[in-house]
Parts: sequence; structure tokens; C-alpha cells
Amino acid sequence: METPRKFPKQARSAGTVRAIVEAFAHIFTRVGPSGVNTNLVAKKAGVSIGSLYQYFPNKQALLIAAIKHLAEERLRRLAQIRDTLDGKSLETVLDEMIDVAVDLRVRDQAFDRVVIENLSHFRVLETLREVQEDFIVVLSECMARARMPGTPEEHRETSRFLYQAAFSVTLWIGYFEGPDGDPERQSATFGACCWATCAHERSLEREHGFAAHTS
Repeated sequence: METPRKFPKQARSAGTVRAIVEAFAHIFTRVGPSGVNTNLVAKKAGVSIGSLYQYFPNKQALLIAAIKHLAEERLRRLAQIRDTLDGKSLETVLDEMIDVAVDLRVRDQAFDRVVIENLSHFRVLETLREVQEDFIVVLSECMARARMPGTPEEHRETSRFLYQAAFSVTLWIGYFEGPDGDPERQSATFGACCWATCAHERSLEREHGFAAHTS
């Protein structure tokens, strides 16, 4: 069994689950899959091991929950952009979308890197694909509401490209910078790469007259 045993219905239970998932993500990022265990997670979360097992049968279920937890926060930030697009230029919308990606991708890069390094040990590809598709939907909605030229399918293709580029660039920066890299420099590099790749892929410079950001 790889999914949670049950889902919390009350606020207190939801808080317990959140504490467990965040504790797992914290430990998993620092010691990797071989070092994390449910006893450590329960202690970090401040719950009994019995409480943990009420919701999560094993590390696999905890990892899937952690991936989805981080994705939900990113999606909330993007949805806020989507819901406040009126009157904004396409350049501003893309700026805000990239800022969210920069902020959260750089913050979570250590967790993402450990997940990718250990894909052979965990069956999470389906979860990662589900997360990607959720992002593509919201990104496409942002582009449509911002009146970006193109068909819905073209918006989806651009969204898929931008999401995959964001993921790849973050991992690349993380490997070269390491865990002690300067966050501001990483953010600047990531933002510049996103602008450059997006501008190149969709010819935004030519169509809309604005240049890719370099800082």
C-alpha cells in the first residue's frame, strides 16, 4: 500500500498530517531515503508512531504525500496570479509566474534533487506526472486569461515546456551550486534561464517587443 491510509476530516487531524509530512520532507532532504525512518519522522513531528501509522503505512506513502504537499503550495501561488490577471500586461504575468517558480523551485531544490537521484528506489513517476499535469492546467489558464496569442493546445505546449525547463534548470543549478549556494544568485540565474528559454521557444521577443530578462 503506497497511499495514505485515511484522509483527515478535522482541522486538528489535518494539522497532524501536515506536521508529519513536513517532518518527513525535512529529514528526507537531509539524510536521503536510507537515513529516514518512521520513528525519526514521528519524533520530529511531535506525534506517536501509532498516530503516524494511522495515516501513512510506510515511507513510500510519506514521500508521495510530501511531493503533493509541496506541489499544492506552488499551485496556490500560481492560482493567485491567475485570479488577479485583469489589466496586467503579458510581460507582467510572465514575470510573476517566473518569480513564483524561482522562489519555490530554489527553496525546494534539495528535496527535488534527492527525489530525482533516488527514482529507482521509489515508484513516484506517476505522482510526478500528475503534479506536472496540474501545473500545466493552471499555467495554461494564466496564458489564456492574459490573452497570450495561440490556441489552447499551444498554451498547453508552452506551459509544459516552461514547467519542464523550470525543473531541469533548478536541478542543474543545484548540482553546480551545491546546498550552500547563494540563494539570490540562484534565483537570478534561474529567472534569466526561464526568460531566455521561454522567449526563444515562443518567440516572445519578436511578437511582443520585450526582451528576456538577464537579472
